[in-house]
Amino acid sequence: MGFKNSLRKLFYQVRAIPNKLELRPYRVYIVTTTSSGAELGEGTVIPSVVEITESDNAPPRVEQLNSEEMALGGYSEDTFRVGPVTPDFPGGGTLLSVLAPNPTGSNPTVRVRLDGPRWPSGGHFEIKEVRHAKTFGYVLIVSKTAD
Repeated sequence: MGFKNSLRKLFYQVRAIPNKLELRPYRVYIVTTTSSGAELGEGTVIPSVVEITESDNAPPRVEQLNSEEMALGGYSEDTFRVGPVTPDFPGGGTLLSVLAPNPTGSNPTVRVRLDGPRWPSGGHFEIKEVRHAKTFGYVLIVSKTAD
């Protein structure tokens, strides 16, 4: 295993520690849907749900952007940072295509669902940005959608 993959493995394992201390209250899911109808939501809706986890099934960090980040990025008040999420490597990690899928089919939608204290039944979010973190990972910037 090369140096880069060795570091990814280390970060993958270290990012699971807060979950063992019960410091990660939110579960993160990528929800992709397509429908068979001519318009969004018409016909048969085909959902696909993938949970994003680190080592030991630990969820990534979820935190609300501060007011400066929201103002500079032009984001709404309910905008969150998800991650860092470790990129794929032999033995673990997450593919970028899982975090930011490009679904085929009619009327595709991609949302992030956060399940936790603020949204026990799941809050739905739009992916605004996918960034590469300095700490060998991906970060999603997500904003709450009108459910």
